[in-house]
Amino acid sequence: MTCPALWLGAMLFPQVLAAAGPEASATAPDGAPSGLRKEAAFNLLSHYLKDATGKPEILAHAHEVSGFTTGHRLYVRYPRDGGFQCISIDSGPANEEGKFRFSMKIPSSASATCAPDEKFVAYKELDVMVARVRTCERKGEKKCLVSDPGNNNRKILVLP
Repeated sequence: MTCPALWLGAMLFPQVLAAAGPEASATAPDGAPSGLRKEAAFNLLSHYLKDATGKPEILAHAHEVSGFTTGHRLYVRYPRDGGFQCISIDSGPANEEGKFRFSMKIPSSASATCAPDEKFVAYKELDVMVARVRTCERKGEKKCLVSDPGNNNRKILVLP
């Protein structure tokens, strides 16, 4: 059921430069920049495929954080052996090119709980990508398009 996946693109943690496209300046219903959830899903995909034992969830509403710049913080969780994988995602504002920086903190071990006082919802963007990978695996394909068909910012996962 698990699949160690290698993906094209840089796995640069904690800083990842993510192209969010022209919609990056828009705001999603959860208060985060539009496109952040999809970019984060792609960057979490190989971790999820390797470790997950259940469905992923994402914080229902992004927290606004401030410091040097204003940004947003999201939390993602999913069941794994030994408890939950809890991931925090911080993003900065989109620049004039529609790109934003975000960082992810992915602990190496599971936690007993994950932000218990917060409301989580299904992480549909990650679920869709996982379903596409499973379809590619069934077909025996080694390169799997996990982004939306027709999207200018194509995301391809290379399977073992």
